[in-house]
Amino acid sequence: MKKYRFGENFLRSYSEPTFIARGGFGAVFKCEKNNSVFAVKVTNFDAGGQEADKARSIWRTLHWYARVLTLLVEIQRKDRRILLST
Repeated sequence: MKKYRFGENFLRSYSEPTFIARGGFGAVFKCEKNNSVFAVKVTNFDAGGQEADKARSIWRTLHWYARVLTLLVEIQRKDRRILLST
């Protein structure tokens, strides 16, 4: 996974969990209105302990959602291609 600066805008066409800032985890989401992508920081893992455990749990959930979102986007694209070709 690639590292990004927190708050940086990204021109990407899909959602994915990613590192944000040093030692932190978060997720990248696409904004449908202006086609931009933005980052959301979850927490800093450097602290350790309960907070880090909670953060890992949140990250796993974000990772799962991002995979589902990516899959749904791919299905939509395929459906559109099928509709356009018929």
